[in-house]
Amino acid sequence: MALLNFRRKDAPAAGSPETVEAFLKGYSIEVMPRTAEKVEDFREILPAGTRVYIAHIEGTPIEDMVATAKRLHAEGFPVMPHFPARIIKDKATLADWIARYKGEADVKQALLLGGGISTPHGDFDNSMQLIETGLFDG
Repeated sequence: MALLNFRRKDAPAAGSPETVEAFLKGYSIEVMPRTAEKVEDFREILPAGTRVYIAHIEGTPIEDMVATAKRLHAEGFPVMPHFPARIIKDKATLADWIARYKGEADVKQALLLGGGISTPHGDFDNSMQLIETGLFDG
């Protein structure tokens, strides 16, 4: 009698329904406010509980970002807005964004990143500097 069975299990075929279903479970998506406006109701196209990242592209007003987060939260989705360091002017602006996301859209998590531009518009050059402000500590 063998104590361990090292026989390789047969994997499902690459395009099998089981493989596709396993791949699609637990995914997240990313939207921008301007594209979110084109979707009447995300509940009609996404499974409940799908995490939705909201990309903050340079030039997008914070009001549009918060409104998108608020809407998605109201539709029952966990939202995670981007905080692109290089477009955030200073610590006061960062504090305002955090307060607005928490207060208006009940945001509980954020994705901190450097951002898509190469030259900072303010005090921050990278995501670590955002963390070092202490504003995300609680």
